[in-house]
Amino acid sequence: MGQSQPVRELVNEAGILSLSGLLNFDVCFDLLELPDSIDGVEGKRFTYGRLTFRQQLEPSLKAVLLAGSRLTLKGGGIEASIFLHGCNSFGVIGPIKDLTEEAA
Repeated sequence: MGQSQPVRELVNEAGILSLSGLLNFDVCFDLLELPDSIDGVEGKRFTYGRLTFRQQLEPSLKAVLLAGSRLTLKGGGIEASIFLHGCNSFGVIGPIKDLTEEAA
């Protein structure tokens, strides 16, 4: 079985992680979007990433972000709704909005 090439791969991009538009955090992130799964289920993409916060988070903020909240990640020409698996990894919820097309 061959490995699929990523549909999109962003590496070391600067971005903003936002919680309900009220709290914003400067981050750097990597994102990997893989094509539809081998089982052929259309629209079933696997997208995940890693991120680092530019400033150390207070434990109370860390707890809020890890509580399963829906967060918005914006940067590198994209905007996506995500959830954190841990302080340095995330999964994507829904489609990734391409902001470079919107600017054109």
